[in-house]
Amino acid sequence: METNAGYTLIIGAVLLIGATFLPINRIYMLKTVEEKLGFIKQHPRGWSTASVIYILAGILTAVGMMMTSQLLGDTPGRTLGYVGLLFLILAEVAWIWAVALRFGNPEPYLESSTNIWQMPASMVLMIVALTFYGLAFLKTGYPSWLGYGLVGVDAVFMVWFLIAKDVYPGFFYMLTLVIGIVLLKGV
Repeated sequence: METNAGYTLIIGAVLLIGATFLPINRIYMLKTVEEKLGFIKQHPRGWSTASVIYILAGILTAVGMMMTSQLLGDTPGRTLGYVGLLFLILAEVAWIWAVALRFGNPEPYLESSTNIWQMPASMVLMIVALTFYGLAFLKTGYPSWLGYGLVGVDAVFMVWFLIAKDVYPGFFYMLTLVIGIVLLKGV
């Protein structure tokens, strides 16, 4: 089960992080909404491909973290892991919803990622979810650095979000990538 959870998390993270390097993401270097919409019209396949990959990454991450929660078994971190899972599922639902809205009607999102409430909601929920997982890992046989790292990094992300109102979603998936690697190594 550790191997399945690890691979699922790694694949989800690699998909999302990789998708951010697709040529369509040059859209975020353009200045005006009109330029961005024109870029989407010129590259509709790229826009739809990136959206599908982002949604798939969210689904895989939720499934991988579900398996991770089951791995906590009867440890003292079990309840914290399932609370983390609840927040993570809510985060991924908000993420998938935001991506679908952005795909169908990109203009409000292109003005600001916070114009659709689902995007900032997914960020805050993911921060909370991964913090609970960090606390759960501290109460299990997993390395303490994993737990402290998740809690510490998520504290930084929360401060960053409160100041900037935005956090690059790939950062969350970098954390789930680390969790996946730890699960594969069986540390």
